[in-house]
Amino acid sequence: MRSFIILAVCAVLVASEDCQNTNDCRVTTCSGAVIRCIQNICTCVTRCPDGIATCRNRENCIEDANQHNCNCRDEYHCIDNHCYCGYPNGK
Repeated sequence: MRSFIILAVCAVLVASEDCQNTNDCRVTTCSGAVIRCIQNICTCVTRCPDGIATCRNRENCIEDANQHNCNCRDEYHCIDNHCYCGYPNGK
């Protein structure tokens, strides 16, 4: 049992890379996505189509008009006034 707990803790530590900004993400790689530092964890995200899903906050990305243009299967993020989807992407 103790070995299982230690293994689980190690898996969590390996699965996430801490960051203060996107430039800190040196280990995490994303196939078909971009890396962003979200809540101090390196996260793979995909950008919603250009010129469509703009935002001031996360709630703007959840609004009906943006949902039709950016069909995400995971969390929305508002980064630099543009909506992003959590990885993997939906479109």
